[in-house]
Amino acid sequence: MSNDHHLTCRLKPVLLSLLLIVHLEGFGEAISFKINDGGVYYLRDDLAVMHSEVLRELVYSFNGISGSSIMVLHMHNPNHEACDVLVQYMAEVHNYELEVTRRWILDKLSWAQPPDMITQLVEAAYYCLEMPLFIVAVGVTIPVPGTGETALQIGTVRQPMALAPGIECVICSESDGGAATSLDCGHDQFHTGCIIHWLLIHRTCPLCRCDIPLRCIVDLAGVDWNLEAYFDRVFSQWLTPPSW
Repeated sequence: MSNDHHLTCRLKPVLLSLLLIVHLEGFGEAISFKINDGGVYYLRDDLAVMHSEVLRELVYSFNGISGSSIMVLHMHNPNHEACDVLVQYMAEVHNYELEVTRRWILDKLSWAQPPDMITQLVEAAYYCLEMPLFIVAVGVTIPVPGTGETALQIGTVRQPMALAPGIECVICSESDGGAATSLDCGHDQFHTGCIIHWLLIHRTCPLCRCDIPLRCIVDLAGVDWNLEAYFDRVFSQWLTPPSW
């Protein structure tokens, strides 16, 4: 067995955790990492994202755990086959129970796949789910134990309603135009169509900028329409380097 294939095999269980963690709404805690200059960064459990300055300390910390390693993804276009698998995953099982989701991924990532498929699929998630960096820690439970600190606010979408008389949509500034909804982070109302299109692009509240989980956007817009629009937008940006 080549070294490359051995690495791919070791990454497989972690990939399962990463893809599952993307669709969880949060664990209510924060992870703290102390870096060499003495600063402490608090990072949410529900996002597998790190800053490059924190990564150096993580390498030293996690490599001290038996069987662990860290992989940093580099910016280049992911394999199209891997992206197809990711889209299938999002469309077919993102709302299922975790055990069902695990079985689905295990089937798709069977040993019959090309040796580099694991890495390619993580890179596809890196692009499609707009994660600046994935930390792959083999042998480390994800999420790692939290500090008990309060996580950054995560908003959710409330059920559609009628726009209250005289109330303007915060996005388009019109007081009519159909059904409206609001986010639980505030009392402002938006036209449902306006907030759907905003969230597909930004995935944050237009006012307070708290994150809105993709699952909430899917529930509001409808799975098929949402995923098609979302991935069309993301895939069209493959040739454009991310702004971070």
